[in-house]
Amino acid sequence: MFITIEYQRVFYCGKVDVEVELEEKEKKHMTRAELIDRLYERMQEKQLPMTAADVDASVRDILDMMIENLARGRRAEFRGFGSFNVSERGPRTARNPRTGASVQVPAKRVAHFKAGRELRHLTHLSAPTAAPAAQTATTAVNAA
Repeated sequence: MFITIEYQRVFYCGKVDVEVELEEKEKKHMTRAELIDRLYERMQEKQLPMTAADVDASVRDILDMMIENLARGRRAEFRGFGSFNVSERGPRTARNPRTGASVQVPAKRVAHFKAGRELRHLTHLSAPTAAPAAQTATTAVNAA
């Protein structure tokens, strides 16, 4: 169920104007299956000859290539979206919260994601705290 807020925002993002309809959703995440379904719908809207199985295979291949690249310790970068990289965490001493005993945690490699400029800009503008200000600004312009 989507609850649509009454206004939209248009802003310059990189080389294209992006129109974002700010929405509040009950579900705050997207699964791989939902991504595949939405991508398939877009392919149908654009009348591109792709079946649901083609879209599914493409999404799985892309994600598998990203995982393989990160497993090798290499960086994956997508301009505007962000970059994934792997960093090393050294060994450390931690504490067991129940007993308070010291525990040795071995070194490990962890994946990190850093949002690109366009994604940061989009998420900042669609933040719930930005909504009332945009509505007020629009109302002030319309009143003048």
